[in-house]
Amino acid sequence: MRKKVSSLLIFFAISFTAFAGPKIRGLPLPFEEPDSFSKIEEAASKEQFDKSSELMYKVMAVSKSDKLPTRFKSTTRVKCVTSLMRDLDYAWPDLSAEEKMQLKKIWPPCKVYDIAQQDTYLSMITNLFPDLDKTYNSKKKKYHFILHYTLTGSNAVSGEKFVKQVGRVLEKSYKWINKVYGKTYKNTEPLHVVLITMNAWGYCAPLGAAGQTRDAYIALLHSMDKATHGNYKKFGKAMVRGVPAHEYFHAVQFNFDYNESLFMMESSSTWIEGVIYPMNKTYIVDSIAMPYVYRRPMWPIWYSGKDYCYATMLFQRYLHETLRSSKINAEMWAECEKVNGDNSISAITTVLASHNSSWPEAIKGYGAQNYFSRYWDYNKYKKVWPAMGTEGNHNTYGVEPTVGPSVLYDMGSHYIELEPPADLGLKKGGELLIKFKPNVGAKCVAS
Repeated sequence: MRKKVSSLLIFFAISFTAFAGPKIRGLPLPFEEPDSFSKIEEAASKEQFDKSSELMYKVMAVSKSDKLPTRFKSTTRVKCVTSLMRDLDYAWPDLSAEEKMQLKKIWPPCKVYDIAQQDTYLSMITNLFPDLDKTYNSKKKKYHFILHYTLTGSNAVSGEKFVKQVGRVLEKSYKWINKVYGKTYKNTEPLHVVLITMNAWGYCAPLGAAGQTRDAYIALLHSMDKATHGNYKKFGKAMVRGVPAHEYFHAVQFNFDYNESLFMMESSSTWIEGVIYPMNKTYIVDSIAMPYVYRRPMWPIWYSGKDYCYATMLFQRYLHETLRSSKINAEMWAECEKVNGDNSISAITTVLASHNSSWPEAIKGYGAQNYFSRYWDYNKYKKVWPAMGTEGNHNTYGVEPTVGPSVLYDMGSHYIELEPPADLGLKKGGELLIKFKPNVGAKCVAS
């Protein structure tokens, strides 16, 4: 028996133009258990251990180490380890010799921070991954990637066909990103990509001397073509398309500004997966974005913690659709490039102003579209989506940028209260659909 909902607080944007969200029927993918990184960050936020311990635990999580405490273990694979590789890069000079030795012993790729000044990138890859005895050039002529893999041992791929598929995805990503952004990776030689076993889908790791721009190499899960997830039959294919595109864009970001915010990096890379490969949009929205956004309706979108930075690809999508331009993200990164360091909020502010918009308008419209514009199964997801039911705190939802998830800002009168009928309106499979009607002011209806 479905519980009744007395009221639902709904935002509307003064400048909201239209409902542009995808027409997703139901939820084809299950909600995942928080990954190990999320659990570790949660404990670290409560000051249960210091930063060096946090890095150690995360390295254990990626390497599938049996030394990882049970409370941090998860059945969910870590999505992207680029943030960890960058955190290690920043922290490495200050770590003790013992800490460095432990990290390298647990996970050999950590050796990169001690060999980063070697002569060639190929020698680095050989040093880090000596058992990857085969290579594949992503194209016959003018290739931009060299894939390193093996057919034997723990890093064995399923076959040559999978390697060639990854090569094609990388070349397509290179072509699309270069056309839209006018930028590629920094390396003068082809970008090296390794296919290895790890408890993550992939990462982009820095190489060479510190600075605003950095060289890089990419690591991808060697078995992602065989991955499964719930009843999603083509999950492996989605990963083969999405993960290489995601990680390659990180390499390009390193050539804009290596020191940019995690929010800007991950929201952009996750968004671009579905742009280069539109068939991936359903997976990205349903499995990555929607669940994490709905779990944290009070957090500002620029918060970089846990999985939230991936989920805010919805904000990137919203801006491109609302501002009616395919180069909004490219314009943001061009602004980010002007300053060494976290310049994402200023960059976005500048781009919004150039398109006659602003943070308040963008945040309100984004909130209206993504918090209240899909099917709601209250009985099944009431613990996941606290937005269902009577709410009294959304009048303080953030409209201006700040740092951290706890600072909220007054939205004034820019919200309305909807009283659904006693039977929750017109039922579709036991779910309530809230729709925003364009060009009718503040009105919205339950149907």
